[in-house]
Amino acid sequence: MVIMVALMAAVVLVLLVLAASWVLVAMDAMNSLLASVQVSTEQAGGVESLAWRLPPTGIVVDTQSILKAWTYDDKMHDIVGNVMTAYFFADLVYMVLYTAILYLLWSAARLTLQLFPPARRTWLGTLTMLKGWRRLRLLLILPGVDLVENSLRYWMFHRARSGVPKELIWTSFCVTAVKWLLVLVVAGILAECLRSPDLWAVLRGRAWRLAKVVWRARLATVAVALFAGLVVLEPTGQVNDLIRQWYGNFWSGVGVVAATCVLGFAAGRSVHSLLIESYQEDTDPVTLENRQKALRLTVAITCVMLAGLAVGFKLHPLWGIVGVLVLILLLELLWRNESTVSSATAAAAAQQNRLQDAGDPDPLDVPMIRALAVVLTCAPLLALLLGTVKAYTPVLFVVEENTISRHVIGWVSGILLTGIAIGAFLCWLAAKFPAVLVAGVAIIIGIAVLSTVTDRLPIPSLVVLAMFLTLFLSGLTVAQRFSERWPVPKGLLVLGFSRMPVVLLLAAILGVCSLTADGSAHDARRTNDASPSSSGVDLDQAWTAWKAANCADSKETGEIPLVLVSSPGGGQRAAYWTASTLTELFGTKLGGGCGGNPAAAVFALGGASGGSLGNTAWVATLDGAVKDNATWYSGPFAESDPLTQPLAWMLSVDLARAYVGFGGPDRAAILEDGIGRRVNGLHSSFFSGVYGNGGERPLLVLTGTQVETGCRIAISPVRLATAGQACNSVTGHTGAPMTSDVLDYLCAEDSTVLGGLRRSTAALLSARFPYISPSGRMYRCSDDDIAIGVVDGGYADNTGIDAMLELWRKLEPKVALHNSTSTRTVKPYFLVLDNHYLPIATPRADGRIQELYIPPTTRGLPDELDDIGAEQRAEATFPGSFLAIRPEVSPGLQAPLAWSLSPLSIKDLDSQRHTAMCKTDAAAFDVVEFKEKLGLPPGCDHDTLR
Repeated sequence: MVIMVALMAAVVLVLLVLAASWVLVAMDAMNSLLASVQVSTEQAGGVESLAWRLPPTGIVVDTQSILKAWTYDDKMHDIVGNVMTAYFFADLVYMVLYTAILYLLWSAARLTLQLFPPARRTWLGTLTMLKGWRRLRLLLILPGVDLVENSLRYWMFHRARSGVPKELIWTSFCVTAVKWLLVLVVAGILAECLRSPDLWAVLRGRAWRLAKVVWRARLATVAVALFAGLVVLEPTGQVNDLIRQWYGNFWSGVGVVAATCVLGFAAGRSVHSLLIESYQEDTDPVTLENRQKALRLTVAITCVMLAGLAVGFKLHPLWGIVGVLVLILLLELLWRNESTVSSATAAAAAQQNRLQDAGDPDPLDVPMIRALAVVLTCAPLLALLLGTVKAYTPVLFVVEENTISRHVIGWVSGILLTGIAIGAFLCWLAAKFPAVLVAGVAIIIGIAVLSTVTDRLPIPSLVVLAMFLTLFLSGLTVAQRFSERWPVPKGLLVLGFSRMPVVLLLAAILGVCSLTADGSAHDARRTNDASPSSSGVDLDQAWTAWKAANCADSKETGEIPLVLVSSPGGGQRAAYWTASTLTELFGTKLGGGCGGNPAAAVFALGGASGGSLGNTAWVATLDGAVKDNATWYSGPFAESDPLTQPLAWMLSVDLARAYVGFGGPDRAAILEDGIGRRVNGLHSSFFSGVYGNGGERPLLVLTGTQVETGCRIAISPVRLATAGQACNSVTGHTGAPMTSDVLDYLCAEDSTVLGGLRRSTAALLSARFPYISPSGRMYRCSDDDIAIGVVDGGYADNTGIDAMLELWRKLEPKVALHNSTSTRTVKPYFLVLDNHYLPIATPRADGRIQELYIPPTTRGLPDELDDIGAEQRAEATFPGSFLAIRPEVSPGLQAPLAWSLSPLSIKDLDSQRHTAMCKTDAAAFDVVEFKEKLGLPPGCDHDTLR
């Protein structure tokens, strides 16, 4: 009876903890929403920051800053009010849950003290021994204080517009301090039972047993921890948006939930296979010695075969595998000659250790093993549920359509229930009919292959991740079982291993293979057509072509706008923001300038990362192919999951390539091909068809980062630096500082013949962000065979502004000469299409900065100001004609810095762009004035352009 009551109490406690976790995650999502809507003002913080802020500034001024931001307009005030109300009632539920949890834990602590009394009694021990109602009365003090704290915060918000007294803020601060003091007391009460030496002895024994069980099940534990950590703790917000993609795509969400259930089933099966099931082991010494000989012979033959393949087919990574295997054989030879250690004794000890793991488990460990199997089976799904709550809680407050707030809970609940039902059915089939496991693995491999070789199969990237984790876990479980059934090679006995460390060997071999690989597996793709000259496009010719396209040399009078565009990085968000804003401002019409085509005014575009992709995609569409599709950018950047295919390719083909070194496209090439299929013209030459090279397209000056030096590499048809100069030399350097040109690195290995680039390759060279996309290897066009790696331009200059300013430094004298001799003057404009929701540097509220916090507070701030400094330089260079178009921080689902965006994030970007297009500023140059300079309609409807 006692055992049954204890078991029921444990089940109730687990259910209460799960419910409290979901409520806490929802509250955290609401708190983050309130923090995100006001970070562009003086202070950042959610509900928990009201009257509870640490230095560098004061509590009063920080709280007033937060409240000021929350009430600066009616829309903000209404949304924050709704969130505050929901947060208040959610916290009430949370109070009830944690009170019940604490009551059960207090009861357990009281029982523990009765069974294991401490050496001496303390006042905390006395409190712990309280019974029933007296214990509950003390526990109710904590939620009571918590309720007062929430009421004061709620009151402060509703008093914000009329002014919040300082006394109210300080009162709330004191109440919060009392609450945390009570939390410490409760923690001390629960920890009091640990003061017993007898209890510590029991706990140490159980902890050691648990550690052994978890270590044996380490593969399943790590796989589940990776998935759960990614879903719940992923800091960029990408997973939130992947989960929000379920809305409007029912079966996508069902697939993710079902795949998560299968992953949990695989984790539970792995635990049972390794720790519960036992296999007959042949302990005959002759048999074991024969296995050792067979293993040595197999390793030797494998080394010879791999060495032959490495030499014959130049598969350099294979030398890494050969090296590790040869090392094991050499260690065995050393072992044979070792006189101070008995090899027979060590081998016998290792064999005994291995047999203990391979045999039947200790009966005392079986309940713990089964509990661990249940936890690992349920953990992926529970983590996904927490991620779902985190992703969809803000949707209930900030999406404008009434229908979505009303139906989102039902829609997502339907997805979860359907996915769980399908996943549970698949797991039941696999458990009931073991033969189904083989078919299931075959189907998973088939789906994985399909998602790898094509982007036309709409498989969500979370499904790909769950499937590959399932495959890896299943394969490595078999490998671990093999290592426990076969005797360890004597070469590994020297290193102290009692069994073959299969996973460790795979990781070690991968590391050695990466050292022996020559890097050519990730060469940036070149083309043989439309190769530029080593000097690039002549800027004089480009300037002449631009003037001709805009009739700048005509006898008419007036002003002609010349536009330079810079687009900072920001993943898919930057690509979408850049492409959509350029389309709305300039349309997609090619040629026919002289005032009839706003796009002709754009002379050059620069950027980094996703901004480069958006710029290049827009330039590629300037051929009339999408003139009847005003939202052409939705397909490639909003209606697809571009993360799926490179992720699948990375976990399959590129992972195998890292061991073997075979040729073929890598995941960067797959990403290029995918985006090239979705955007017309991206597969065309990057260098042809631009101003100065036989066309009327704007020049592209994209920014990449050189891995070896950290220098900026200009991916452009025009030169910014002098050919052949080291980008980081101090003396004798001319041209753009800390810059190399891609024109110097367009040759193949062992060649001095220049190649070309596709637009997709050039754009994604600027947007290579390891590990999703590897660094691109490029070779200098010289006899020294120097190769460099190119990664995301955001490492060197995330704005692309400095490269555009260098181009303007070369162009400015030509513009000045034209304006001095022509009746039509050219007016330069600098346009920044910044996808970031907030400026990095903002004024803080007045208050004394505490000296203790200055080093950690100030340390990273200068780096964060780099983008602001670049904008300030651009604005100083173009006084009165500088314009930044960026989304404003407002109540909404801010699009994350991500590879894939949900329809809800896209909707927020569209709303932000519409607001930005209509924005006026009487004190400065604004968007409406800029549109008038381009000859666009003064209103916000530009559909006539397309």
